[in-house]
Amino acid sequence: MVNQDYLTSWNNKQAPGFSAADGNFGYNAVYRSQPLDDRIKAVIGSGQKFTRGRLVEAMEEAATVDLRADQVLPYLLRVLESAQISDPAVADAVAKLEAWQAAGSHRKTPNEATKTYDHAEAIRILDAWWPLLVPAQFQGLGPDLYGALVSAQKIDERPSAQGSAFQNGWWGFVQRDLRKVLGDPVKTPQPVTYCGSGSLAACRTVLADSLLAATKVPATTTSPATADCPAGDQYCADQIVHQPMGGITQDRMTWVNRPTYQQVVEFPARRGDDVSNQAVGKTATASSYETGLFNSPPAKAVDGDLGTRWASRWSDPQWLKVDLGAEQTIRRVVLKWEAAYGSAYRIEVSRDNVNWQQVFATGNGDGGEDAARFAATTARYVRITGTRRVTSYGYSLYEFQVYRQ
Repeated sequence: MVNQDYLTSWNNKQAPGFSAADGNFGYNAVYRSQPLDDRIKAVIGSGQKFTRGRLVEAMEEAATVDLRADQVLPYLLRVLESAQISDPAVADAVAKLEAWQAAGSHRKTPNEATKTYDHAEAIRILDAWWPLLVPAQFQGLGPDLYGALVSAQKIDERPSAQGSAFQNGWWGFVQRDLRKVLGDPVKTPQPVTYCGSGSLAACRTVLADSLLAATKVPATTTSPATADCPAGDQYCADQIVHQPMGGITQDRMTWVNRPTYQQVVEFPARRGDDVSNQAVGKTATASSYETGLFNSPPAKAVDGDLGTRWASRWSDPQWLKVDLGAEQTIRRVVLKWEAAYGSAYRIEVSRDNVNWQQVFATGNGDGGEDAARFAATTARYVRITGTRRVTSYGYSLYEFQVYRQ
């Protein structure tokens, strides 16, 4: 990766220009991380400030997308609408599919109480169409080769009780073949165009005939009955079922497609930026500190050791100050509290140790690790002043850290 602004990963799909492992030969131009990538690009392209919160929103939005409808259906519709559609049933199905796609191609319910999907009929049509579409489009492979390929790479992995969906399938094969039919760019085309043998008109007939057949498939066939769901209930059929561990069980949950371990990681700096703690090893002073058996001078809050601490006298207010040695631009202070923390405190900065400017304050501190972020400011001295304790003891900090980023 060179100068890439962000990284997204789902099962570590190979980078452009690299081949996938032999066991993942199905990797191609369509992959289930694309709905997330598209939403990230849209936020960046709009000029909005990208935050961790916006990234979580993008993940939640992408997690309910049907990959087939998002990445393949647009090409199917282009072929079907390359000429006037004469069959009313096909035209009706196309209208429903287009409306679903325009709404974002989601498999989601307006609220938990309805137990039905928005655009439920369009979803049913696509679920019924895909297993008819693929063999019709790739009829030119012949039954033996087609059967061998299907045994190695299943054609679909739609939502189901297992949760994970759209990891392995023929979505990229279908899309690439349709792009060849439409005359769109194809980076690595196969030597044969299968849909309609490369003829747009013939391919349109293949798609229309298979779509018409799909409209006649009953919902009870598309979503057959299970031990927990009646036949025809697509919402129930998609729900994720958890495997119990001993006596611990979990209710079924609405289908959502996202990684097992979902993480958002933000890098606060670029290559070459100084991301070190500017306070470590510097001179620290305080309004007071505990002496005697539990000697806790201010230097112990800037020694880089989480096993030592500064502790003040048992009264309010109390302050701890660090001299950074020279003026520098800072943006963040991290406080690592012992159990005796401050619920109300303020962070102040100064260039001369005389005139002080408040850059952060809270009355809702909850201990542990606090990260105080503020606009970039130039300072040599940084001070925390505690105004309310949560215990009868003094303020106690393992570390008082100052950062440029």
